[in-house]
Amino acid sequence: MMAPVEEASLAARRCQLLEGVKGRVLEIGGGTGANAPYYDHGTRLVVSDPDPSMYPLLLEKARGDNSRFSFLSSTAESIPFEADQFDLVVSTLVLCSVINPGRAMAEISRVLKPGGKFLFLEHIRATGKKAYLQDVVQPLWSLVGSGCHPNRPTVSLIRDAGFDVEKLELFDPFSSFPGIARFALQFLTPFAQGVARKE
Repeated sequence: MMAPVEEASLAARRCQLLEGVKGRVLEIGGGTGANAPYYDHGTRLVVSDPDPSMYPLLLEKARGDNSRFSFLSSTAESIPFEADQFDLVVSTLVLCSVINPGRAMAEISRVLKPGGKFLFLEHIRATGKKAYLQDVVQPLWSLVGSGCHPNRPTVSLIRDAGFDVEKLELFDPFSSFPGIARFALQFLTPFAQGVARKE
């Protein structure tokens, strides 16, 4: 379902987000491994996902090179590492579907080293009438979209967890879609790409 959006916009965004990433990195909700091709080969990467059946898909995206990462089955709300373990945490299209996003952000903050960075690519709550539309559509969309909540105030949740949002860009990944498709998917916008530092 996401393939057209990846081709039109998100693949380039993932590449941009992960450019130059180094150090010890945790990716939460690694899923099918959409980010795997964009990590530098020197990155020490741990990928977590609550569904262990995702691992073969992740390995395929990494072109079979499992030396680049380790995989663990865990939720974002319960990351099985001690505090201050990672230089970076990455989340792409994950926080919309976790059960407790506030708890997930607290865990991300806990496992990051002081001054560590949180890189995110998420769709977020809109403003004005579009936010109301998101609220109306959300129950049905969550059923068909694997628990996705397009109306979550994710950037506010990041700040509430004690992060300083250093970079933030809002964008519409459907801008190149035909008119009807673009109109039908507006409840999923805007998307946010950013970098936040643990204070």
